Amino acid sequence: MDQHPTDMNNQEPTVPAAQATLEQQLPALFKYHPSQHGVCITTPLKYADGSQVDVWLVKDQFGLKLTDHGFALRWLELQEAWHHTRASKRQQLFQDLDFCLGILLQKGQLELRPQPEGIAAGVMQVAQGIMYVSSLYYSLEKKKDGNGQPVPSPSITAVYDRIET
Repeated sequence: MDQHPTDMNNQEPTVPAAQATLEQQLPALFKYHPSQHGVCITTPLKYADGSQVDVWLVKDQFGLKLTDHGFALRWLELQEAWHHTRASKRQQLFQDLDFCLGILLQKGQLELRPQPEGIAAGVMQVAQGIMYVSSLYYSLEKKKDGNGQPVPSPSITAVYDRIET
């Protein structure tokens, strides 16, 4: 039975009790499935269409790698707004992904090479990157120019550059 985040006297929730509850419940939100490519980690995060965000842990000639196997970009490419986005703007958006999260775009796949002690954090980084890519759809769809064409929001790097100057 799950521990409720209150102390033994059933008073107001306490931080240590809530922490214990989190430590018990959070791991259950992730599912692990062996696959031909390694291990598929199904996260509790979801794409806008309701499908689960998966991250794969694989090993190649260079060591361990966390990847989305290209699903995020393929999902984004299915959205019409993405086709109206200039190639230079697309490149900037993916540079932001590397700049902010340290995730590379390699052959259409989001990739991260974690240190062995940082695999769990790496899974969250890649999942966050997948969410970033899928959320580009919303930033591209929300604003339209006078001709009805989608106008992307300013990139993170552009905002960062304005703050620095």
